Amino acid sequence: MKPLLHLFLLFLLSQPICLAQYPAFFNYTIENGAPSNEIYCALQDSKGYIWIGCDAGIFRYNGVRYEQFQSPDLSARSATGLIETLDGKIYGYNFNNQLFYIENEKLIVHHTWNTLINSMAYDKKGSLWISTQKGPFKLDVKSGKWNLVSTSYHTLGAFGEIFTNGIRSDQEGTIYYHNYNKVITCKGDDFSGFQIPEEFFDKPMIISNSFGKPWLFDMYGANVYREDLDKWSPYLNEELFKLLKGRKITKVIETEPGVLWICTYSGVIRLNTSNGKATLIYEKMSFSDILKDNEGSLWLTTLSNGILRIPNLKVRVWDQENFGLINDNFKQVLSTTDGIFLSGSSGDIVHLTNQQELRVITNGSRSDINGLFFDAKNKILYYHLTGKLFALKNDEILYSVVMPRPVKSILQADNGYFVLTSQGMFFSSDLRTDLELKNKVLNDWCRQGVKIPNDENFLIAGNKGVHEIQKKKNRWVFKKTFLPGKQIISLCTDHINNNVYFLSYDGAIYQKSGTGKPYQITRLNEECKGSKIFFYRDRLYVASNKGIICFNPENKSSITINKYYGLNSNNIGDLSFKGDLCWVATGKGIHMIPISEFKKRKPIGSLQFRSILVNGKKKDYSSPLVLQHNDELSIILDGLIYSSEDKFQFYYRFKNGSNKWIRAPGSTRRISILQLPYGEVDFEIVLLDHEGNKCGVPLTYSFKVIPPFWYRWWFYLALGLFAALITFLIFKYREIKIRKQQQAELDRVNLENELRLSQQNALKAQMNPHFLFNVLNSIKGYIYENDKSNAVRYLSDFSNLVRMILEQSSLSNVSLEKELETLKIYIELESMLLDGEFKFELDIEDQLDISSIQIPALLLQPYVENAFKHGLRHRKGEKWIKMKIRMNEDLHMVEVKITDNGIGRKASMKLNNETHKDHHSFATSANEKRIELLNFEKEGVVGVIYNDNFDTGGSPTGTTVTIRIHV
Repeated sequence: MKPLLHLFLLFLLSQPICLAQYPAFFNYTIENGAPSNEIYCALQDSKGYIWIGCDAGIFRYNGVRYEQFQSPDLSARSATGLIETLDGKIYGYNFNNQLFYIENEKLIVHHTWNTLINSMAYDKKGSLWISTQKGPFKLDVKSGKWNLVSTSYHTLGAFGEIFTNGIRSDQEGTIYYHNYNKVITCKGDDFSGFQIPEEFFDKPMIISNSFGKPWLFDMYGANVYREDLDKWSPYLNEELFKLLKGRKITKVIETEPGVLWICTYSGVIRLNTSNGKATLIYEKMSFSDILKDNEGSLWLTTLSNGILRIPNLKVRVWDQENFGLINDNFKQVLSTTDGIFLSGSSGDIVHLTNQQELRVITNGSRSDINGLFFDAKNKILYYHLTGKLFALKNDEILYSVVMPRPVKSILQADNGYFVLTSQGMFFSSDLRTDLELKNKVLNDWCRQGVKIPNDENFLIAGNKGVHEIQKKKNRWVFKKTFLPGKQIISLCTDHINNNVYFLSYDGAIYQKSGTGKPYQITRLNEECKGSKIFFYRDRLYVASNKGIICFNPENKSSITINKYYGLNSNNIGDLSFKGDLCWVATGKGIHMIPISEFKKRKPIGSLQFRSILVNGKKKDYSSPLVLQHNDELSIILDGLIYSSEDKFQFYYRFKNGSNKWIRAPGSTRRISILQLPYGEVDFEIVLLDHEGNKCGVPLTYSFKVIPPFWYRWWFYLALGLFAALITFLIFKYREIKIRKQQQAELDRVNLENELRLSQQNALKAQMNPHFLFNVLNSIKGYIYENDKSNAVRYLSDFSNLVRMILEQSSLSNVSLEKELETLKIYIELESMLLDGEFKFELDIEDQLDISSIQIPALLLQPYVENAFKHGLRHRKGEKWIKMKIRMNEDLHMVEVKITDNGIGRKASMKLNNETHKDHHSFATSANEKRIELLNFEKEGVVGVIYNDNFDTGGSPTGTTVTIRIHV
């Protein structure tokens, strides 16, 4: 059996752990915006900016963008040797031995310098020291004067030159440099020299940048010296020399007291000077410089791989780039007495042994491995792969069992095991046999289980809640379900406080204490998808797609450990704890994190004002600005917080304005404000890291904004006076308007009164006493003549006429039909008084509906009366009146024409003047007044036109009166 099983087993990798574990890093290269992959040096200045010297020139980096400094005076592009002096200037040199410095955002070249430079340093007085082939030079940065340093300790070369190199300074400002066979020390104005062993005479030496006394290295690592008690002594460390062998040193830097970094062409070595422990990392890269920034990150510059920024040296990683892991996408990790075991989707088991060996065991199948379980008693590792359960011991497969149900996890119980699958949970007394339906305990999709603290029962996480199982009659059975219907993806126990914690699919975390019901204690962020939950040393840990969430159940605080804390990936598959270490399975390698690193970092960052622009022009902001209300203010600033990459944010506000915070992303270079608050303004801006924590001290800037003229006191005064004037004018206008309205109302009342009076006058005209008298006399005559039929007919007509006139006298308008009916009776009575024959003709347009047309009451009668009285009564022979009624559609008017064949108006007027000189027709004047009143409010209601008719000989043949009534 064993030979067959060995076909599935291949050891792909077995090597010391120290050669495989590296800290994770952020890599800045050309591919992601860096100016070059060939970097010579790096510097963080007093403001917090990172300066980079490389083959492309000198650049300043603010965490988001790179800014190049150039000058037409430079004869070479490559720059190195960057150093900041006490007055804030950045000095450097290029490969054509040009010395330059950067001040007030400008690069200035020292034109008088023409000597070969190899390194620079500065002392406590602020003087710049330069080691050259002609000796050490000292620049007084205040006066700008250069002096060649001379001392009796100098050794002259074969051609009389004083060759010096590797000049350095310590924290106290003491200067060290190499001169042929000596290391020269200058403290203040006192010089001393240390004789180098003869074997170093012709070899270049590296002097470390150190906090305390410097170290002296042979460039090829054969010898190391350190200064102690003003005496240089050889440093003997077999572990260090083993790592230095065959490596060329480029630079040595002490990043913190007791920690020395040695940059070489094949890796970088970290030396703990207190215990002598030396570690080599990234041996495939060539390093040129290293610095530790004010946030605690290490920046390693390389000669072909750009810059490496290490957020946390204590977090170690094994991945594809670190010598041998074919696949580093891990989903499960398990810490055991035999070491650390991991699995993923490759079908491989990765074993990190207690002897610090990394082994990869392949099973010949590229598929997901699930159900990773270690039997501590028998020291057997179980895992499920492609329908089989494998048993592994001493990295050899003992046996495999066909187990087609997808196994999610295995849980040890008394006298057996619980096997949790997507098809239910089974109890198995022997994992060497397949699962049997008769041993099925739960029917739900089961993922994970735990034993209840201080109880014999177990809790199982399933798709339909948390199921409690108990043992009855030597058989495990279902008892009850907590959180029914809730999909639970993980659970864990707290044996200190006897609690159980559940993680649901929707991100809720529940706590169950004793026999009580579970209750929610927190919830993950919506974007955070948790996959596993763990309890270790009074903390809850959640593996998620956003990193590791570390939650304190007592005070409900939490932190997230992710790429910003030193992980290679935020995609966390599983966690396992062993001693003081947390082992992490991620989508990009194995991670080892000390438990002590699960703590909230103090946010460190700073804001830097670059410039202030007003309407696009730079302004001096050393004193408060005075701005106009319509000025455009732009603030150029940098947020220096490298540990957040470019995921930090700015928040700004006007403290005495709306006081509302406005957000701007970290990539924002210019904050433009188009609408400024008026008056004395305090502008405040703060920097927030990727977790939303305030960093550094908020920056404030005060300025004054002159409001527009409409916000000035005199404008308000003028506006008040103008408003008062407008109010007065409106009042006067309203007063005049009200008076007009009152006058119009008075006129209307007067008009109504006059109309009533005119109607009374019209009634009087209708009830003319002469007319009544004449009619009654005529009726009387018929009675005397015993002409009873005519007498009765005329008396009936007379009574009807009087009745109709009295009825219409109270109405403003009547129908045309009613008006004509009254008029016919009147004409019948008037014709009775005439001598001779009389004819009356009425012609009404066929389509005219006289019953619906309304006209002023008693309007037509006066014109018919005039025809009788002034035209027909004086005519001899035949007499007639013709009335024609038409509708003028264009004018919306009824047109009534009354034509008689009387003597005409001219002859009638002549007769009246002769017989009644002082007479004026009462009916005519009353009707004229009435028409005038009708047309007063609305012009054109009634119009009257008189026409005299003549025959061909010019003799009068009567009169035509045209009456137009608007309907």
